[in-house]
Amino acid sequence: MSLLQQASTYIIGSIMISLFTGCASSSLDQYAAYHQNSQPRPLYYISFPLENQEQWQLKRNLIDEDGYTQYYILINQQNDLPQQIIVHYGRHITTPLIQTMQQIASGNRYAKCKISKTKLIQKNNNDLIFTNTLKNCVDNQELWQVYKVFNRPDGQYAIVYTVEPRQISEKTRLYIQHIISLAQLVQYNKKSH
Repeated sequence: MSLLQQASTYIIGSIMISLFTGCASSSLDQYAAYHQNSQPRPLYYISFPLENQEQWQLKRNLIDEDGYTQYYILINQQNDLPQQIIVHYGRHITTPLIQTMQQIASGNRYAKCKISKTKLIQKNNNDLIFTNTLKNCVDNQELWQVYKVFNRPDGQYAIVYTVEPRQISEKTRLYIQHIISLAQLVQYNKKSH
C-alpha cells in the first residue's frame, strides 16, 4: 500500500476518530516541515494560491525514507474535521495516475459508508484531479475530498482537501477545489535551502 493510499485510508478513518496533536507551523511551508530530519529532500514542492495560508497550521507530520504526509488544519479548528489539507510525497512511487484514483476508490469500502463515489475531474500526462465522496457513514458522517496527484521521476506528489461537507458551504468547497486544481509542482532551487 502506497503512502497516498495509507493517507487516504487514514483520512477515511478520521471520520470516526480524533488524531494526535502534532507540531505547529505558521504556513504550509513543506520544506520547513520536512527538512528537520535526515531524509533526502524531494525534488519538488507543491505550490498553490491559497489565500490566508497563515491561518493553516501543521497538525501532523509523518516522515520516513519513503516520503512524507503532512496534515494541515485551520488554526481555530479544534480537531481534524470539518476540513484539512494534506500534502503528500511518495518517494519512488510509480503507480499510474488512474490506478492511484482506483486504489483510493477501493479503499472506500473500509469506511463503512452506504454511498461512495469517485469522480475524475481532469487528467493530463503527469497529473490527475478527482473527487471522492462518502455518505451515510457511521454516525451519519459524510466526507468530501478533492485530490490533485502528480507523477514525477522521483516519485508521486499529491495535495488533498478533505471536508465534512455539511459543515462547510458548497461555495467554499468549490473555491478550494479550484485552488487545488491550480496547484503546481515547483522544483526546489538547488542553491537555496
